[in-house]
Amino acid sequence: MQIFTLLTKFFCITAILVVSLTAYGQKNRPSPAKITEGIIDGAQVTINYSSPAVKGRTIWGELVPYNTVWRAGANEATTVSTDQPLKIFDEILPAGTYSFFVKPLDEQKWVVIFNKDIEQWGAYKYDENNDIIRGEVNVEPLNDSIEQLSYQLDSVNNNISLIWEKKSIYIPVTNIGKDKQ
Repeated sequence: MQIFTLLTKFFCITAILVVSLTAYGQKNRPSPAKITEGIIDGAQVTINYSSPAVKGRTIWGELVPYNTVWRAGANEATTVSTDQPLKIFDEILPAGTYSFFVKPLDEQKWVVIFNKDIEQWGAYKYDENNDIIRGEVNVEPLNDSIEQLSYQLDSVNNNISLIWEKKSIYIPVTNIGKDKQ
């Protein structure tokens, strides 16, 4: 009976340590996990991403090369979820969850991509055959540098924005499911 008690204590302590170390590791990641959620044109939209920092680096054209698909964050691929179908670039994004990628073409134009393969680490296994929507957006320069990558949902102008370093992009969104609910 004493051995059973000792083994039980050992396993409990081990489990607590594993959970604590996992939680500590998640909280202290260099690019912390973030969630942006809100309502755009009546649709619930959620963006899950890891938020890298500039840390004095040159981001666009170096850390994130031009003409290369980027995970639009760090670590796992960024995902966008919607509870209703959305119209983006005159195409339909059905309700569901999608990975989100960006392909910076140059200083002024980028391609944004919604892809059906959500179980990806980075963009290493990105397959354009799984793209649901691809469209070009204009890059807007910012006066001030934004240290951490962030996403915002604008319910007034109905768009999703990605903001980092001295650049931002805006993706116009229309909820096409709201009249059917």
